[in-house]
Amino acid sequence: MNRHEYLMTQAVSECCELAHRLTKAQHFGMDQIQSAVGDKPEQNPERKTNRERIIDEYTDLVATMEMLDISLGVVNGRAMDIKQARVRKYMTFARELGTLKED
Repeated sequence: MNRHEYLMTQAVSECCELAHRLTKAQHFGMDQIQSAVGDKPEQNPERKTNRERIIDEYTDLVATMEMLDISLGVVNGRAMDIKQARVRKYMTFARELGTLKED
């Protein structure tokens, strides 16, 4: 495995960790702190909320991507706008189907 392959594997790992933390937040809320006795509080000694831990994982991913010479600076702003519009379009569709409820 060369450096580039190693970093790609690391980026995949960071994506998985971000997905895992997002899932935890979906289950327990963005402001929940992993602190219950049976919830392995030793894994969160700083008592961070899920939101803070998502930011940490996102930072880890961005840092790794930058090591692959893929920085946020190369992100096409117009492409992001198009993607966000598409997400909003399908959220509207999901509301119409009744699968997405208002907060």
